[in-house]
Amino acid sequence: MVQRREFIAACIVAGMSGTAAWGASEGDEQRDLNWACEVVQTPPASLKRRAPVVTGVCLAHDESLLAVVGDDHLVSIYDLVSRKFRGTLQQQPNAIFGLAFSPGGDSLASVGFSSTLFIYDMVNRQERRRLECPCEDMRAVAYSRDGELVAAGGRCGTVRVWEAASGKPAAEFKVHQQRIRSLQFNSRRQILSCGDDQVVALTDPFQPALSQQLPRQASKLFAVTLLDDQTCATSGSDNRIAIWDLETRKSLGSLKGHTGTVSCLSSGQQLLVSGSYDTQIRIWQRTAKVGQLTNPANQREDNSWSPRIR
Repeated sequence: MVQRREFIAACIVAGMSGTAAWGASEGDEQRDLNWACEVVQTPPASLKRRAPVVTGVCLAHDESLLAVVGDDHLVSIYDLVSRKFRGTLQQQPNAIFGLAFSPGGDSLASVGFSSTLFIYDMVNRQERRRLECPCEDMRAVAYSRDGELVAAGGRCGTVRVWEAASGKPAAEFKVHQQRIRSLQFNSRRQILSCGDDQVVALTDPFQPALSQQLPRQASKLFAVTLLDDQTCATSGSDNRIAIWDLETRKSLGSLKGHTGTVSCLSSGQQLLVSGSYDTQIRIWQRTAKVGQLTNPANQREDNSWSPRIR
């Protein structure tokens, strides 16, 4: 085990300092941050079906597209510029829980209620590769920031890492005692994850023995995402999104509005996206207050990529 001071130093560099519990008072946690928010209702696959519960969201790196999955087993693409759903990718045979765009945006990885990780070619809109996961009921998938690695985790608490280009296994480690719900690479290729054991863990996949875990949180955790080097967001069964200052380990407040478990999060330079069991997606803009929501990064509308409509 590394010494406490060594872990603190490593976490500061990684944007996650300290091993103590996040020291927020009840008042801090309940403070409404009042970020500008666009609410998007997920559409039913047909007139006879209900709107799907949202189980996964993934924001493209240029913040122009959003991939959304639900209990209808479809991967839907939402255009953040035109504010419209542009269509769906192939339907998988099982429920989908986790999505991840590659940094270049040319690939989309998905996992769900099976032991298979699917990788789609976003240019040709076709399945590119399937990878074998450590267990069924997979919940989380992520690309490293350089695009060289892809990792996934699920019910068994084990994370498996592959080389993205070849699909060759690169590392494997058990980090949670219960189901992994969410994971993300930081800039040092360490993996930030949370699970049903109510723990947030930081692990180097190539030195898993040095993995460190923060104390358990109060509510059941479903998702964690880095907003920048100093802040992260967590969400779960209390229907809210908590924003944390990682340097001071204190809560900056909460984002409220969802009426069901906030099951998934995805973040970019300007936006934080959340999905919920209430069948809604919320797009939060961190630099604007209510009434000031604008198109992300002043993107021009581009209809050159048009997935098949089902």
